[in-house]
Amino acid sequence: MRKIIRDVLYDLGFNLDHIRLCDNGNDALELLRIARSDLLVTGQRMSPMDGLTLIRTLRDPMTTPAPEIPTIFCSAVLDMHLLDEVRQAGANEILLKPITAARIKSRIDAILLKPRPTVRIENYVGPDRRRLPDVRLPNDRR
Repeated sequence: MRKIIRDVLYDLGFNLDHIRLCDNGNDALELLRIARSDLLVTGQRMSPMDGLTLIRTLRDPMTTPAPEIPTIFCSAVLDMHLLDEVRQAGANEILLKPITAARIKSRIDAILLKPRPTVRIENYVGPDRRRLPDVRLPNDRR
């Protein structure tokens, strides 16, 4: 899956020399300690550190060199429980599989063109995890 995402990013115009692949969250954290990155795309199933743990670790300014890095979480299945976990972890966007260039581009565009406000508190730096409810007026019949 990592190679597919790399190939899609290349097709979207990203430089292959700047795309790094990691086997797990620990490797990604080590890479971030030595090299600046503009985007992280992760999945759930990695060992010993999975994608949600990686995002939570990234968002803690005491444990990471890059707490504000934009993140995209990839998953084949997404239920309400996982959606809430991903949001609470601090992912900027969620990408459902199957992966396509259009889907990746739309997630990157959302990060770049419609960024959520950044929250900075003691143990969290990242996108605002709150979602505003869909407010409707009493006479609105949408």
